Amino acid sequence: MLGRRMALGGVLVGALLAGGLLFGEQQPPSSKPKVKLPQYWSKLGLSDEQRKRISAVQTEYNEKIDALKRDIRKLEDDERRELNKILTDAQREELKKIAVSKALNEPPKDEIKPKEQKKPGDK
Repeated sequence: MLGRRMALGGVLVGALLAGGLLFGEQQPPSSKPKVKLPQYWSKLGLSDEQRKRISAVQTEYNEKIDALKRDIRKLEDDERRELNKILTDAQREELKKIAVSKALNEPPKDEIKPKEQKKPGDK
């Protein structure tokens, strides 16, 4: 019984904390639109109207660019799936091992290279 009460109390405390984070203090919007200007444009003395137009153009193109990036990611994923179909199960397993070893920044066990031997004439 005590365990249930503790669990219920924990859930309630968690809900209150989450609610406080969701409805936390929000900052009022600034009067000037937030525009990330191209390099050196901030030195040109742009008017508020110019900044608004720049922001509108950037928003329009950012939406188009984001859509293209999503398309590219999908094509890359499709390509990867097609390429994986070509490999045998053993090759796919070997590829996973290689990828894990690269992620851990260590050479695969069968790929440890001997130290370079000095060639004649090397100091």
